[in-house]
Amino acid sequence: MAIAYLAVSYLQVRSGGVQLSRAPPLPAMGLFVVYSACLLFGVYRKHLPYRIAMGAAIPALAYGGVLMNIVNYVQTGLDGYSSLVAWAIGTAINTYGLIWNAVAAAGAYRR
Repeated sequence: MAIAYLAVSYLQVRSGGVQLSRAPPLPAMGLFVVYSACLLFGVYRKHLPYRIAMGAAIPALAYGGVLMNIVNYVQTGLDGYSSLVAWAIGTAINTYGLIWNAVAAAGAYRR
């Protein structure tokens, strides 16, 4: 979901529009590609590295993806976001990811 959101943001910029959020689309997509590669640990049932990788992603998602989106909105409104809907979708995607990363890091999933 995050990569799709960032891809739409990038395409909007390329067509002369504004990006969906404050996150620079290409660097953020690069980070999510690396994150997505870490999901392969889970696919191949390498539980310890999977849990470590998901745990390592928690601070980034919690701080940059959720907390800073909310703080920025409270402090400056939608400055840096294309719309309230874009802000809400971006924050929801990161919140969803944060919750599932916590589940994965805790090992609270079917093995």
